[in-house]
Amino acid sequence: MYSLLAQNRTGFVRDAIIIMVCRLFGKKIVVHLRGGNFANFYTKSSPVFRKFISKVLNSVDILLLLGKRLKEQFVSIFPERKIRVLYNAVNVKDFNGNSHKATTDYEGHDISVLYVGHLSYAKGFCDLLKAIPLVLEKEPKTRFVFAGERTNGGNILYNEITGDKLEFRNEDIDRAIDDMCHRFPSQLQFLGLISGETKVETFLNADIFVLPSYSEGFPVVVLEAMAGKLPIVTTPVGALPEVFDDGLNGFFIQPGDYRDLADKMIRLVTDSETRTRTGQYNFEYVSENFDIDVIAGKLGDIFSEMTNGAQRKS
Repeated sequence: MYSLLAQNRTGFVRDAIIIMVCRLFGKKIVVHLRGGNFANFYTKSSPVFRKFISKVLNSVDILLLLGKRLKEQFVSIFPERKIRVLYNAVNVKDFNGNSHKATTDYEGHDISVLYVGHLSYAKGFCDLLKAIPLVLEKEPKTRFVFAGERTNGGNILYNEITGDKLEFRNEDIDRAIDDMCHRFPSQLQFLGLISGETKVETFLNADIFVLPSYSEGFPVVVLEAMAGKLPIVTTPVGALPEVFDDGLNGFFIQPGDYRDLADKMIRLVTDSETRTRTGQYNFEYVSENFDIDVIAGKLGDIFSEMTNGAQRKS
């Protein structure tokens, strides 16, 4: 039995019922944790519910995580020998063969910076808003495109790097959006939720991708940006330090450092050679390592291992 595993109380109880029923019938169980915030869910649960979580987890045969760095969340509650790492995937074929906007010369062109994700504080959206005036002061022809919906709150409440609690008010975020739209009406574009061919075309028509998030598991949008031949500015959170090479795939910045975010965007906006070289490298890198066929093969190996009763470490 293969099942996803929730990181909230209601969802976990639902998943636990499925796991326990399968265990009663003697089924092999693989659970897949798709996020990177399980430790926060576990530590904030009551002592009784933590015991329940531990009992449920130890009923499974293999726990799949999005990255090696996430193993530390389970040191005290689950044996490492039963943990496997399975990275997220992207269907590169969706992006391959499509024409990417050619902006080899900055002069006379609008360079497009793309953000895809919740328009929330935790995703670094507000830091991006702070960085935009700094970019436009030096490079006024830059455009910023936002794809995603405005959300309040969320389950990311801490800076993953420092451990500090995120302090924000939703009304401040709304006010910041209104202010930016008023100041730069022609340089900002909000697309709302996008999917399918529209999403693919949005990546292909961009020049730079940014995701200055405070916490992640393994964001698929980063893989999609690589498949779209984009250089990336992001933060070293979740599994990203395992798969993202600062200077090769783009640039790392620290969460909340909007000035460095602006500097890195300006560097990419003004350097067409770096954009092209990094984008091509990213496409080849994601094709070789994170294409859906590659990851599906690794998942098949894990299922075969479980069937054969092997217990090797990932």
